[in-house]
Amino acid sequence: MGSDQSRPVTAGDVHLLRMHAGDYEVVTSAPETFEELDASVRRLVYIAEDHQLVVSAKLKCYGWKLMDIDPNLWSVLKPQLREVWVTARPPGVKESIPPKYAESGQLVPAPIDTPAIEPGKV
Repeated sequence: MGSDQSRPVTAGDVHLLRMHAGDYEVVTSAPETFEELDASVRRLVYIAEDHQLVVSAKLKCYGWKLMDIDPNLWSVLKPQLREVWVTARPPGVKESIPPKYAESGQLVPAPIDTPAIEPGKV
């Protein structure tokens, strides 16, 4: 990895955050709370009101793997984050369903009958 994700990018006193939403990218300030992040994302990107916001990030401590962030950990992880990926989870999709990459590379919920690991692949 060429960049150090452990140090935030700043502009003056503002912690900048790069957000990816599908093909759209925007730089904004990193909100203090997940609720503020949710409001900011919904201001910048259309997400239906009945959809749940899912925020993912690549964390150094997990080998830069893209992982969903527990909203309760936002304030703890925020100082380490320089960029996040946002998607929406439709109503009725259980939070315990593991996300799966679609062919487009976009994070989508896996269907209930899809195993977390494909048979024969570890």
